[in-house]
Amino acid sequence: MREIAVLDSVLSEAMAGPVRWVVLTGPAGIGKSRLAEEAAAGWHRAGGAVSRTGCPDDDAVPPWWPVRQLLRDLGADPDDLLTPPSGADADAARFVVYGRVLDAVRRGRLDSAGRLAATLLRTSGSWPWAVYGDDPAPLLARLAGLGTLVAADPAAHVRVLAALAVGSAYDPDGSVPDLLSRRAIELAERIGDDEALADALLARAVAFSGIAERAAESVELLNRLATVPHASAQIDEVIAHGLLYLAKTELGDPGSAEHVRLGALGSDLLRLPASRVQFRWAQGSLALWRDDDLSTAEEIYHHAFALHRETELYESGAYHLALLALWWEQGRLDNPEEPDEPVPVSPFVPWAPALIAVARGEPDADKLLIAEIAQVEPVTWTTHSRLTMLAHAVADLGLRSQVATLTARLTPVAHCVANIGQCGYVGTVALALARLAALDGDLPAAREHLGTSVDVADRAARRGMIGVARDARTLLTRHIDPT
Repeated sequence: MREIAVLDSVLSEAMAGPVRWVVLTGPAGIGKSRLAEEAAAGWHRAGGAVSRTGCPDDDAVPPWWPVRQLLRDLGADPDDLLTPPSGADADAARFVVYGRVLDAVRRGRLDSAGRLAATLLRTSGSWPWAVYGDDPAPLLARLAGLGTLVAADPAAHVRVLAALAVGSAYDPDGSVPDLLSRRAIELAERIGDDEALADALLARAVAFSGIAERAAESVELLNRLATVPHASAQIDEVIAHGLLYLAKTELGDPGSAEHVRLGALGSDLLRLPASRVQFRWAQGSLALWRDDDLSTAEEIYHHAFALHRETELYESGAYHLALLALWWEQGRLDNPEEPDEPVPVSPFVPWAPALIAVARGEPDADKLLIAEIAQVEPVTWTTHSRLTMLAHAVADLGLRSQVATLTARLTPVAHCVANIGQCGYVGTVALALARLAALDGDLPAAREHLGTSVDVADRAARRGMIGVARDARTLLTRHIDPT
């Protein structure tokens, strides 16, 4: 239909920046209202805001009535904008008023772009919004396309940069979210806008959610966020509890459990379904890690999975990650597939087949493991736990050829707990490093890593892990001195 094609073209031009006006004319009943509804729906799907106005068939309607409604919807003062300048003739006054209305529309679009970006930051709780959906590229491209539009509004620019940073969390080039979020914070500080600064600080923390190397910085960012007055402070406090749980867990801080309790209460109070599910996963993981209560952890994981599916946002593989951590802890990876439980293999957990092959002693286990270690991927919230599990598998098979690669990648986070986001734990990183060092014959390094593992587990109040690390140290001592 030619009219729809014309509207699509105009909407595309408007999304790129310039303001466009469209007038639909024709006799009654020809479909003008339907066409307008289709155009509004298309604009809304593209991320634009829609304002509706109309002119009743009534002689008493004041002048400029539909325009007045539109201006109020955009947050402007109709009386201020529509009062003609004194001393101007009718034509000049009319064009001045038209210019004011056009400026109000432009400002409204900038504000809408900023609000859309700020909302996007918070849609997924403490997880980057790009974790949901099949491909974040179209929305990232749309956000990037807003750069020219929002250049005239620094606060909106901050929010678009912030949303882009979070959406780029899985970019193969880890410098992308780093630079975008840093630019957002610097711009917000320069303009002195607390609302924009809060969005920028939250965005950087979410972009690095669950990344062990960024744990200490995340704590600093979130502590600073708590001191910034802003309208979304209540929601951000709940999200911050989720992010602080992740960061403090990685750092072995036993205070991480309190963030789960407070965050779960806040997400229920404010009706935040994404955050509520994330804290439910964390409750299961605490049962696994802190209490060594594997049966309770399994029950909570099943409940969290059911809740997650109810949100219609389950595309993150969280259940498979939780099952993998649970089966790892239970020593069930070497069992054949059980009728009541799926083997925790999923496109979201690509390293699981290698671990299962090693546990079951399959002939090609070494090839699968070597191939998985060779995979190049962006550093995300699963990276340090994935490498920790692969390191244990390397030690199990005695693959000395892989020791150097894994040691180099794990050493920067040797002081961390190997958690899989909110979805499970696989011990301490240092215990895996100790096994790699022992395999390589570097017994002093193995002893040092085991000492770190005991310290981390003790500090994190992990009852079972302390025993595991101490038993491993005892075995290593016997290996060094059989007497």
